[in-house]
Amino acid sequence: MRDKTKYFKSIFGIGLIIVTSLLTMSASADDAGLCDKMLLAAKDGFPRNIHEDEYFRGRTQEQTVFITNTITDEHGDTFFELNHLPKQAWFSVAGKFKYDPSGDPRWPMRILGPELSQFFGFYLRNDYLLVPTPATLNKRIKIFNQWLAKNRPDVLPIEVMFHMQNKTLISDYLNKLKCDLSHPVDDGLCTHTIHDISYHYPSIILPKEILDFVRLKAETQLKFNALLEETLASNKIHNLAEAPWLKEALIADVSVIDVTMAISTYHLGGYSEFNREKVNTMTTLFNESWTLNFPEIRANYKPVFGLSVIDILENTIQFYFERSLNGKENKSSEKVSVSLQEVLQQVFQRLRSENPHFNHRFVSSKEDAENIFKKFIDRLQLLEEAAKELLKKEFPSVN
Repeated sequence: MRDKTKYFKSIFGIGLIIVTSLLTMSASADDAGLCDKMLLAAKDGFPRNIHEDEYFRGRTQEQTVFITNTITDEHGDTFFELNHLPKQAWFSVAGKFKYDPSGDPRWPMRILGPELSQFFGFYLRNDYLLVPTPATLNKRIKIFNQWLAKNRPDVLPIEVMFHMQNKTLISDYLNKLKCDLSHPVDDGLCTHTIHDISYHYPSIILPKEILDFVRLKAETQLKFNALLEETLASNKIHNLAEAPWLKEALIADVSVIDVTMAISTYHLGGYSEFNREKVNTMTTLFNESWTLNFPEIRANYKPVFGLSVIDILENTIQFYFERSLNGKENKSSEKVSVSLQEVLQQVFQRLRSENPHFNHRFVSSKEDAENIFKKFIDRLQLLEEAAKELLKKEFPSVN
């Protein structure tokens, strides 16, 4: 395991020897040459010590990073301008929503490495950070994929995209992931926007196996919701308000997808205090990681290999149902819950019989988990190598 850890660290060290010294002048959006330097992959926007744990030490309950502006360069690319309060921790647990902390918006650079960071438009100088907006990131993903298709057909294209959105309905969230693998980014330029940058931007490196899981998980809940509505109507059960545990369970199940889309951050060095010898085995990918946001599940959850997407949904619902019967709901709602449980059994029977592909087990053993982790690291290395080759040439344009 220690050898794998060294291997992992060595990957993130690739290219650091080409990083030149930082600009002596302070970075500013008023610097006329800043965006050009970023476009041409200037090496001065990638700190030499960004892979050191000490660089990411500390956390705070307060918001210490603010999106102060959105700037546009001469090529029409747009970037979020972030400013950090000096001498304060970057990693903040402050957030717009209870389970969505701001995180640390430098994490994508740490995970992607110098070449990919430079190509996609990240720039960090002291307490000043530029981050590509979803429009710019999507544009550069398209450029990168075009170049891969022509020059590195052995490397699968980047599939993850992003879109700005104010309020995301669960159905919209699931549909966009199922159809486009597009993740929302809060357009409020607030702590939740920073959360999306910190936790979800690095998902562009996710391998096919994990993205297949995301697509299937989204499709599963969409079909479950449709079947549930149909079955409830046929059983004349209309008032779900008396069974709030079901809504909680479905939100918890969506979090499985959200956390999976943040696996790059969780497993590839976002948290310096994580024990990498445990985390980077990827054993926790489909077992523990999604429970990080839900302590009540984590406390009662025992990792089990061989779970399908339906198993995960059914286990989550069962957990909340059993909890609802332990004195947390009144007697009248308990009766509804029991009736609803019978309906849910009908729904799951139909879901399994009508959609046999939902029964696919992504991780059947520890060996499967280790293999996915290896593919994860191998893909990151291939993307880094491709970015190095691309950056040796003139910056390409979109056809």
